[in-house]
Amino acid sequence: MKINYIIFLIYKFLISYISAQCFYHPNNILASLENIECTWDSKVENEKISTRELSEEIFKIQLLNCDADNITCDNVLKEFKRAAKLIASIFIFNTQINISVSYYDLCTVYPENICKILGGAAYPTQFYLLQDDDGMKRLYPQSLVKQFQFPNTPKFNEFDISAEFNSKGGFWFKEDLNNIKPDEGDIFWTICHELIHGLGFYNGWMGYKNNPIAVIPLPIYVNPDGIVLKNNLFSFGSSFVEFMMDKYTILLSNGTQISQFTQKLNTFFDEYKSNAFSDEFVNSSQFKFAQDLLVLATTPKSLGLLPRNSKNYSIDSFILETSIPFEQGSSLIHVDYKTYINTNDFLMTYNIIDGISTENMILDNGNYSGGPIGPKLKQMMETFGYTTADNPNPYRPQPFKSPPSNVTSKPNINSGFRTEMIRNLNVLIIILWIPAGLRHYDIMK
Repeated sequence: MKINYIIFLIYKFLISYISAQCFYHPNNILASLENIECTWDSKVENEKISTRELSEEIFKIQLLNCDADNITCDNVLKEFKRAAKLIASIFIFNTQINISVSYYDLCTVYPENICKILGGAAYPTQFYLLQDDDGMKRLYPQSLVKQFQFPNTPKFNEFDISAEFNSKGGFWFKEDLNNIKPDEGDIFWTICHELIHGLGFYNGWMGYKNNPIAVIPLPIYVNPDGIVLKNNLFSFGSSFVEFMMDKYTILLSNGTQISQFTQKLNTFFDEYKSNAFSDEFVNSSQFKFAQDLLVLATTPKSLGLLPRNSKNYSIDSFILETSIPFEQGSSLIHVDYKTYINTNDFLMTYNIIDGISTENMILDNGNYSGGPIGPKLKQMMETFGYTTADNPNPYRPQPFKSPPSNVTSKPNINSGFRTEMIRNLNVLIIILWIPAGLRHYDIMK
């Protein structure tokens, strides 16, 4: 049986008023991210929890839609709760994470060219622009922002992560009490993988044009119909915007931060009143940096994630996937398959092996105490800002600066920035193929 599995967010922002730092993903896997009105209220109390509560209560999971039989629907919810309990046993949350789950025939909503290859999708419902200690502003997912417990925060979305799974996907459930078949993939493995992405293990590097001739971060440029002045663009931090994960992405050859490439690329906008998809950009001196990024993104073991306070980047780094032709949503957003698939850090590779359960993968790779959440993955999630017993005081970016006189940051529909969606410009795309016993996390064709 051939099953495909996708998790993705599509890059298409309508950014009307940059100081409104809230960006929402509608409850549809093909929907675009929207700049929305931020409601500010420093008196709002989030759902704080006690670490004495049961792990299942740390993640509030709601199965909102299920078209399968009652037993299967119950098993879907059980697998999500099992994954949540695992994550909550490793990371310490001070505010509840809310997840909406739908399990149904995706062909009732999405076109056949998508639903026939789509096993499941998950995405953060909202994220926010925050300033890091290096002066750059980056996008943080709501699930982590809630844990920061800033004194002033926008009103959060009801759900932190949304997930949709295809009821025709043919997943294997542990609760079925049957042995996994050679052409089945363990849904628990998939759910754990998704939730880690939803908690912030993702970035926004994209191929430049359909057959990539370069790699760039998420670009923002002035809407030709808008009236926002160019200098206001830089209140967003840069003309190319990074995500939280990019702060820790380095060149494994010398430890250079990939953010230096972003900064060099952004000098283009100092010299030209143009956008990143113009002839001026392709012909500019800055474009060479984008071409260099494509070389790095397709050279094995060239890029990695460096844990905070690391002393040795060559030993400590979590190697990213750069050993395949550049594919948005597979390259750079997963860890190196060849290096980690047969280790205790197998979870975030872009391939999942059919016919083997998550439990057997753990046993075959040393029976690590964290289960599928290996030591390097745990260390990187700590670096991003998640609390653990070993990391009780994690890093925090700068707090929000709410509007001083009014309680909302409302987009102005008459002016703004727009990031156009180029085909397959995705924050996170994962397709699960099943060729010869392998499920492959890949980009949507």
